[in-house]
Amino acid sequence: MDVAIERINGSSKLSYNPPVEGSYKFHFLWSGNPLPNSPYSIIAENRQIDFRNIHVTGLVAEMFVNNTYEFVIDGSAVQYGVPSAYMQGFTENVPIQIVPQHGNVYRARLTVKESGAYVLHIKWSGHELPGSPYKVNVTQKTTPVVQHQQMENVQKPVGTKLTNMLRIGKAYSLTLDANNIGGATIDEMIATCNGPTTSVPVQIRNNLNNTFDLMLTPSEGGSHSLNILVNGRHIEGSPFMLEVSDVSQVRCYGQGLASGPLSTYESSFQCDTRAAGPGKLKIQARGPKGAFNVEILPSSKNRRILNVKFHPSTSGVYTVNVFWDDQHVPGSPFKIKLT
Repeated sequence: MDVAIERINGSSKLSYNPPVEGSYKFHFLWSGNPLPNSPYSIIAENRQIDFRNIHVTGLVAEMFVNNTYEFVIDGSAVQYGVPSAYMQGFTENVPIQIVPQHGNVYRARLTVKESGAYVLHIKWSGHELPGSPYKVNVTQKTTPVVQHQQMENVQKPVGTKLTNMLRIGKAYSLTLDANNIGGATIDEMIATCNGPTTSVPVQIRNNLNNTFDLMLTPSEGGSHSLNILVNGRHIEGSPFMLEVSDVSQVRCYGQGLASGPLSTYESSFQCDTRAAGPGKLKIQARGPKGAFNVEILPSSKNRRILNVKFHPSTSGVYTVNVFWDDQHVPGSPFKIKLT
């Protein structure tokens, strides 16, 4: 970060503009030597962020000692900022690893070593998110409910049509096989799926052979948490983290999508994918001379905003197909007539 120094009547005035939110350290030196109390720490914040647009999914209020848990902090709907999280207990503080995923979406991971009552703080650029702090109870694992059989023997979804990358409005199914729990019976199965703002209904069908089909249709894009409990216990891997793509939330705009004279044509436009969930942008362009290459570069402000450029060399009609997760975005294909 550049710092401008202006000398006024024997004093120095410093001016600076943090390019992004976060923590900064100022090192003050005189003739190459650090001044007392240097470095100084500051936090740069964007007070225009609507923290209600940042969603946390996958949290559980009950945890077991030495189990690893994950949750997702989805800030794709805001332009700036970074998350932080920590969990406090009476005897220990639990470190939380936060890993960037895509755009402004982060996956947090933690493992608790001691039982007890904890408070989980989740922040965005130093601000507590709505709902934070969360109360979490951590206990030792006890004997499983299903006739002393390990719940991990209820298999994870196998041979199913469900992946961790889903599309909005499409129906998905998975099959759970409980034939490896030593003949124990399943008295109760509960499945819930929570999205950024709404819950997704999950239908359960008993196949009467100790297998069960679960069916769900996501209704919004973003990170989802699928919880599957048998006889009151999470099966292995639950909650499952799912990412849902919503192509209808992609916005394409700019002079490059407008028809006009070739001599004054501005050959660039933007694709805003921040609210579209996971996916990959793909563009196919054809002109009077056939297909040609386009340039796709992320914006310096937000990597989920893509700058698209191409260079038509002759007049005629150009067709630009824009895909997100292999689906046409709203308005695609775009017809551009250059004269």
